[in-house]
Amino acid sequence: MTHRLRNRVPRLPATALALLFAGFAPASAQAPAALISQFRGDVKVLKVADGAVLPAKVGLRLVEGDRVDVARGSRAVLLFNNGRVVTATTLMVVATVGGAGASEVYERMARAAASAERQNRPGAKSAVGRPPPAGAYPLAPAFGSAVVSDRPTFAWHPQEGAETYVVQIRLAAGGPPLRFPVTGAGPWTLPDTVAPLARGAEYAWTVAPLSGGRAGGEERFRVLDDEALADLTAFQASLVEAGVDPDGEGLLLVAVFTADLGLLHEAEAALERLIAATPEVERDPWVDLLHAQVLEKLGRSDEAKAAYDRAQRTGG
Repeated sequence: MTHRLRNRVPRLPATALALLFAGFAPASAQAPAALISQFRGDVKVLKVADGAVLPAKVGLRLVEGDRVDVARGSRAVLLFNNGRVVTATTLMVVATVGGAGASEVYERMARAAASAERQNRPGAKSAVGRPPPAGAYPLAPAFGSAVVSDRPTFAWHPQEGAETYVVQIRLAAGGPPLRFPVTGAGPWTLPDTVAPLARGAEYAWTVAPLSGGRAGGEERFRVLDDEALADLTAFQASLVEAGVDPDGEGLLLVAVFTADLGLLHEAEAALERLIAATPEVERDPWVDLLHAQVLEKLGRSDEAKAAYDRAQRTGG
């Protein structure tokens, strides 16, 4: 395989991978060799350290020697620390797997787990800087999140009675703005009649009714640079090659990867689908902590606090 992500990002030695987990694994614990990214049906894990039998959980970390017991008709998708994605349909003993893998996927997963497990309960600040609900204001992209396309799609809260809006986009660093009259309340995509936005640049945008009234707040976003776009493309290709459905068994991987790139809206959507499809008892607490972290970055503090509390409840 010759994906750019694999060529450009060196695979880390075992000692370096162990350091990536230092933030959330006890110093005496064996470094994780894999984690469960998704499962279906009756799957149990026999821990080699103490012989405990645990129900499978999305995000559960596994060490070498752990046994993943997959009942007939069930399956478990494992992400190994060299980036390999393996689907188990029978009993599997966790061990080093060979072959070239997209190790950066696992490294991002390690960073996300470590960061999420340091998450504090979000503060009450979801309404700060928001205009009243009666006005028009930006919804997405927002809060400094990244966008993939250099012709982004914009969504906003409409103003009652308004039929046409002016969408204004400008470079955050300064310069003349672009203004577009838009009929309806969106979503609206930057048309191909104008030049695409610059990759790697940060932009600010507002929306206001054409009939009058000031813009209800300004939001900022950035367009993925070429390097991050190449990472994302290679990651998506690696899922296809591994036979992992990004809208099913790959939701956790997608959520982590997009969150790490700053694609907060995409990460939140993937986490929402994952959590809707996975009962609390089948999720490792750090998955809900990651959700809380993403929601807080998007200014949705009440929902972030609820996700944080879920994680605390399931984590004991």
